[in-house]
Amino acid sequence: MRIVFNRMLGKYRSILTVSTGVTLFVAAFSYLGALQSLELSFYDAFMRSRPPETIDQRIVLVTVDEATLARLPQWPLSDADLARAIEAIAAQSPDVIGLNLYRNVPINPGSERWLEVARQTENLIGVEKIGFPKVDPPQILAELDRVAFVDVPIDLDQRQRRAFLSVRKSDLGHRDKSPDPDLPSNIRLSFAMQLSKMYLDKRGSHPEISQSRQATIPWGKARFQPLVGYEGGYAYGSVPGYQILLDYRAGQPENFTTISLEDVLNNRVPMGTFTRKIVLLGTTAISLENFLYTPYAYGAISAEHATPSLYIQANIVSQIISAVLDGREFLRAAKPTIALLWIWTWAIGFNVAYWAIIISQEAPKLRPGSLGRPLLFGAAGTSLVLIATSYICFRNHLWLPTVTPILAGLGVGLIMLIRQRSSLARLATTDGLTKLANRRYFDVFLDRCWNYKKTRGDLSLLLCDVDFFKRYNDTYGHQAGDVCLATVAEVLADVVRKNDLVARYGGEEFAIVMPCCSIELAERIADKICRAVYQLNLEHRGSDAADRVTISCGIASTSLGEFAQPQDLIEEADRALYLAKQEGRNCYRVLYSFASPASTPSVSSLPTPHPDPEVDRTP
Repeated sequence: MRIVFNRMLGKYRSILTVSTGVTLFVAAFSYLGALQSLELSFYDAFMRSRPPETIDQRIVLVTVDEATLARLPQWPLSDADLARAIEAIAAQSPDVIGLNLYRNVPINPGSERWLEVARQTENLIGVEKIGFPKVDPPQILAELDRVAFVDVPIDLDQRQRRAFLSVRKSDLGHRDKSPDPDLPSNIRLSFAMQLSKMYLDKRGSHPEISQSRQATIPWGKARFQPLVGYEGGYAYGSVPGYQILLDYRAGQPENFTTISLEDVLNNRVPMGTFTRKIVLLGTTAISLENFLYTPYAYGAISAEHATPSLYIQANIVSQIISAVLDGREFLRAAKPTIALLWIWTWAIGFNVAYWAIIISQEAPKLRPGSLGRPLLFGAAGTSLVLIATSYICFRNHLWLPTVTPILAGLGVGLIMLIRQRSSLARLATTDGLTKLANRRYFDVFLDRCWNYKKTRGDLSLLLCDVDFFKRYNDTYGHQAGDVCLATVAEVLADVVRKNDLVARYGGEEFAIVMPCCSIELAERIADKICRAVYQLNLEHRGSDAADRVTISCGIASTSLGEFAQPQDLIEEADRALYLAKQEGRNCYRVLYSFASPASTPSVSSLPTPHPDPEVDRTP
């Protein structure tokens, strides 16, 4: 089993390595917050595209809209009118009343009446703001410990996607006494959480609230799990308080039963409207500027896209009680480890898709520049599948990153394209049999060195030919001939210097370009080549030069004279090679005739090399 696994790992090592590297890089980039706004844009789009839900009949809103505001005797609402409204609502026996209005100062007339009604209405909860700017609660409700904070966490784009359930007093609070003896002394509940708790307490469902901000809270049919940082598409390292994703009731945030405050004050509300309900009293008039922005706000934020905070509080309450009583699933953000695995999986998926596209291309089409469009289409198709999968997960209450894996996939594609272009370029300049440079690249490299030698150093060229190679093929077969050429090629590549180029010039002929190389050094290298090939001991019964495979070399160098063009250097080396063949092969020759055209050609040669195991093969 381990052997099979190792073989598979070796086969797909490139895919795993590239995918892992890109995943780690993109994840680190995401954790810095660079992709958070894009991730939240997908979050908002997914939120808006969910099918609508039915109205939560357990919640009723008493609102002050623009029309009501115009007909009220005064604003802010007097204590007398507020007391009358609370009395009218309490008369229908609601389970809890939430006063989502700041009442930190008396507003006459009727202050005494308001104090009396507030004391008598034991299920009335007021609000305060504990963040900046701080707003004190109604004094009478603070004295009765019936106050909760109404602060909400806002994202950098001013949209509310999260909700507080509680905070620790050591972090944000300033009061010493807990309003609920069942709570830990260091915990303060949010407005929505306090209303939900009072409503659910009357139904025998009590939460097991912990001091820890990371604890899971079992409560009825629900298990509350807090955001702790770097979850989903967020890049927050530390999340204050106990927060959850605000799972708006699909459709519109304003999808609740509403009653005008004017109807309440004029006793026009049918009996039973508030009975055993959660009643929230607050403003919905945009002119009062008590509003927030939600994922349902398209484009740039403006007043026309705003949602009154009363509706947002109602959504939080509905989310809590629906989860506890009905088992409505919470929208949860993927933990960092799950998100990282998700990104890595899709990086591999993109990589596999790219490989499938490359393999599917016909060989004649595999040239640099031919894969850009297919890979782009592959990236687009895989991205659409990714977005669809992310949306399905979102519909199943799991928020996973979307932009980050797409970026990882594009990164993988870019690396794939670069590597493939490099591979294709290498194939275009490499001989398939010997893995040396081919004739095309030899010409390019020689021209480059020719221009370079004009300003620095001499340029030498070796042409080498395997002796009697046609007879070798006839004697041992073409497959053995291919092996022989590949072996000789390895020797040539091993003997030359690092900056020299060994190329297959054609058939059994090789060319070696040696920049910045004197004729003396070129002769030493040629001598080592002849000796090294001889010492391979490759049997060659058809050779007239030896009983084994040998090689002949011709040398030309610019240090011997002036050459007008690279082709002259090639022709000189070819004449020297021809001379080596004439004089018995298995040797190298150098012509000096090019330097002195009027003189008689002369040669410089060494005796036929003999096997010498101690010979130094280092140039």
